[in-house]
Amino acid sequence: MLTWVYGNAAARLLLRRAISATMILALLAITARSALAWWSGSAIVYFLQPELGTICISVAFVVSVWLRRPLVGKLISDYIHLPTRLIRHARMQRCFARLTLLWAVILLLNAGMSIWLLLSQTIEIYLLVRPLAVAGTCGLAFLGSVWIFLRLLRHIAHQSSQSPALKSPAAAGAH
Repeated sequence: MLTWVYGNAAARLLLRRAISATMILALLAITARSALAWWSGSAIVYFLQPELGTICISVAFVVSVWLRRPLVGKLISDYIHLPTRLIRHARMQRCFARLTLLWAVILLLNAGMSIWLLLSQTIEIYLLVRPLAVAGTCGLAFLGSVWIFLRLLRHIAHQSSQSPALKSPAAAGAH
């Protein structure tokens, strides 16, 4: 896994292609996991590794908001082409910041729950319960995020259709 992630990043750099935010997050997580795997052969440490990576990613999400470059905005841009004017819209920037903080909290909750399961339950229970709990939490957060994002898009579209100042120059000149 380590070779694949770093190889892909190196190939992108050699081909002068951008490295996506998703790839950067994968590099951070796999680096932390591999360093811990090298350090210890313990089953608990092995299963703890992804949780520590998740905590690191959560912190990266919070820092990105603090730096006014919310990672959710970057991740959305990696998968959906949005007009620059829409991405720079003040309400969209606030939405990106709030969704980034939401995901930071979701990631921390999932990591905390996973660590608690790992330390308080048998490995068998951990392996059974953790995937279901994480999938449920992330699934609900994903649906909520999509709903919030689509609601904002509808609001901005409605607002721009009502206000000549928000229309594109081509649309404003058509009247």
